[in-house]
Amino acid sequence: MWTIGYREFRDLFKGVRPYFLIAVLTATAYLIAQGAELIPEGFEGLSTNAPYAAGLSASILSFGLLFVLTLSHNSVNKEVESSTIRFLVTKASRGDIIMGKLFGILAYWFILLLITTLIISYFSERFFFTAFLEFLIFIFYCISLTLFLSVVIRSSSLSMFLGIILAFTIPVLSVWAVLSENIYINWFKFFTPYYYFQFDFIYMAIPFLIGLLLLALSTKIFQGRDF
Repeated sequence: MWTIGYREFRDLFKGVRPYFLIAVLTATAYLIAQGAELIPEGFEGLSTNAPYAAGLSASILSFGLLFVLTLSHNSVNKEVESSTIRFLVTKASRGDIIMGKLFGILAYWFILLLITTLIISYFSERFFFTAFLEFLIFIFYCISLTLFLSVVIRSSSLSMFLGIILAFTIPVLSVWAVLSENIYINWFKFFTPYYYFQFDFIYMAIPFLIGLLLLALSTKIFQGRDF
């Protein structure tokens, strides 16, 4: 499991991608913080009204799902397409393969989020510890959804296509569900993490549990596959 996780982590850190992501997240957070007075009340997405915290939150909530899905949409199905899955299942259980993928991707994002938060904390002169934990839970949800997509869809090109669509539609539908009183769309907000950022930190347990459920479903489906 740990070897699989390390390989996933190492592959993600290749090239300039991590530096690009840190630059995008940090620059977006900083620019939003400079115009924080334009953000409507109630949309800061954090337990504090600090402009840099609001900027950091908006940056990660806007791009987090897109970046996770884009980078890791083929985390599992690429192993199936290249037939390396046959080797992996002889060295680790299928559950360990999923958990290894999870830990590798999560470790990668932990470092990126920590660096981004530290940079923004330098400008704001305070470290947003609670916000950092909220971001980790948000990213955990995104990773769980991505792994579920990669297990269910065997084609990496198709998972890439659907991943991009989901990366744009889920945030839009989430905001729409929060603002709408239509019962046919309002229910959707309870199944995505965006809705829970407006409440106390304890409510982030709900998207965390949804992420665990997605992981359990991914493992169950993966265990039933023939390779």
